[in-house]
Amino acid sequence: MPDVKYRNSKFAKFTNRTDTELKEIYNRFLSHEFYENLLVASVSKFESYLLEVLHIIISAYPQKLTLNVRGVEVSRDVPLNLFLNANDLPDVLSQVIEGRLIEISYAAPKDYLEYLQKISGVNTSDSVFLDYIEMKASRDLIVHNTGVINQTYISKAGVKKRGEIGERLNIDIEYFSNSMATLKRMSGIIQRDVTKTFG
Repeated sequence: MPDVKYRNSKFAKFTNRTDTELKEIYNRFLSHEFYENLLVASVSKFESYLLEVLHIIISAYPQKLTLNVRGVEVSRDVPLNLFLNANDLPDVLSQVIEGRLIEISYAAPKDYLEYLQKISGVNTSDSVFLDYIEMKASRDLIVHNTGVINQTYISKAGVKKRGEIGERLNIDIEYFSNSMATLKRMSGIIQRDVTKTFG
């Protein structure tokens, strides 16, 4: 009886695949899905880096919390329970900054980058930032629509879109390598401009 149960399991379907089928799965993973997973992880890590840059700057210059950009409106009210539950004023400020950065992380990429420019002095007019917006759109598409291009991707990616609605987005080694170059260039621009602005 254990053999019958084993043959009926989902794992049995995998073990019954031919060498050709397994090779196709392996090749698809290496040529496509592997780079999709790496892209998702890399963009997420880079977003954390951007939020950390903003956190450091806003912590040093809290008056920047009052700055507005289109699509990222500032809430000028601090909830009363934040004051009542905080240990001291720096604790309140830290929690306000955390809340602000959470709001920013959900903004449209274009607005997010405009906020970065306003807070940090980073010049986001370089075309590499448009590449980054497309990368973020690609990451969102992989996570939320299994890589099949939809209107949301088209809207987010703008002029950098890489396909039409219904097509599967191509994430291969070349795209991934270009994406890593984009992130490196962006981090170089950020370091240069932040150092120039704040020393």
